[in-house]
Amino acid sequence: MGSTTENSAFRTTRNPWDIRRIPGGSSGGSASAVALNQCAAALGSDTGGSIRQPASFCGVVGLKPTYGLLSRHGLVAYASSFDTIGPVTTSVEDSAIVLSALCSGHDHLDSTAQNTRSIQFHDHLKDLDHFNSKPLSGKRLAIIQETIGPGVQDGVVQRVLEAANQFERLGARVDFVSCPTFHLGLPAYYILALSEASRYYQNTTY
Repeated sequence: MGSTTENSAFRTTRNPWDIRRIPGGSSGGSASAVALNQCAAALGSDTGGSIRQPASFCGVVGLKPTYGLLSRHGLVAYASSFDTIGPVTTSVEDSAIVLSALCSGHDHLDSTAQNTRSIQFHDHLKDLDHFNSKPLSGKRLAIIQETIGPGVQDGVVQRVLEAANQFERLGARVDFVSCPTFHLGLPAYYILALSEASRYYQNTTY
């Protein structure tokens, strides 16, 4: 739990690109290790961004799979209706390979795990040679305006817009939509997640 990995039982984790900065969290150790090439891939757990945020901070690929796609057996829970396990890697291809290995059918030890067949996600990746043929034609994406508004650094907004332009060059349609209640998402998340966490740890003995 937490977004800095400064209070781990295994001491503080640093951002490998600048040790004065945090690596993000709570899977900051996984992201930092992958960024340092200490391992080819690592696993993280994500409740409200704990794979994606440190992956972003450390310049690696972090994937939160669809809820229930992978078994969470063995994971120490935070909020069970949010928690997922996912890979942290240095490339999208490696992420797809690891996800394929993890997605191997139903685990009876996790009642929320889906009974899915083995999927080879990496077989669905497109080679760079296909990009000239606009492989995203027919796809429609949306950017929520409130996520690039006041309070977001200009450099972050610029990168998001650059990514949107790249998607359009690949054939996708990118729309800007408004979600007026977006600001209520974070307080709602904390009410739900902390309620689940308190209930879980109330009944847990270590």
